Amino acid sequence: ESGFGLDGVLNKRRNSLVGIINGIDYSLWNPENDSLIYQKYNNFNGKQKNKARLTEECNIDCERPLIGMVTRIADQKGFDIIIKAFDDFIDMGFSFLVLGFGDEHYHNKLKTFESIYPDKVSVNIKFDNKLAHRIYAGCDFFLMPSQYEPCGLGQLISLKYGTVPIVRKTGGLADTITDFDPDTLSGNGFVFREHSSKDLLKALSKSYEIYCNKDVFKRLSEKCMDCNFSWEESAKKYKQLYGSL
Repeated sequence: ESGFGLDGVLNKRRNSLVGIINGIDYSLWNPENDSLIYQKYNNFNGKQKNKARLTEECNIDCERPLIGMVTRIADQKGFDIIIKAFDDFIDMGFSFLVLGFGDEHYHNKLKTFESIYPDKVSVNIKFDNKLAHRIYAGCDFFLMPSQYEPCGLGQLISLKYGTVPIVRKTGGLADTITDFDPDTLSGNGFVFREHSSKDLLKALSKSYEIYCNKDVFKRLSEKCMDCNFSWEESAKKYKQLYGSL
């Protein structure tokens, strides 16, 4: 994907290529020891207390499922399809909280939505490390509908905090997030394939349905917390690779 002219060379040497995903520093990103969130936690009930505090601080309805984003606000991060789908997923029942900055065109669009839905949308055009940690801890879902994403860290951080990722199947997002099946309880998020508002809304509809089943959603959230994408795991793969040379 996205070989940018190197497709032939990469394909020829495909048996020599190895991919190792990024790791997360859990000394910085771990709800059990995070001093920047409202309350440290290691289970779903503790996470819900963070949601209550976050929605209170941001003046958002606590009863609605909350989608969070900590990101650069640009086409590459999927804001073209977010804007097209915005009214529909608010009508579906979601609230939306975003932190970041980027394309002023999207800043203005998001601020307009915030004025239309003041108790459902919070737009924070800035860098704020404390709020970033609180978004990971207090949101129900973490949205990454990227056009492309070489690896991505946001989905890995969100897993540790039990915030269920909703991602487009591309790059590192495809490598780390698999679509949740409520019958088998397999998967660790919600995945859509096409870069379109239609496919995004399908994934959001499925995630809303799961959210409404409180027992299943709790199990999914706590399953996400158990995922291990630490640098220790990535380092083991580097060691195995170098040992095989």
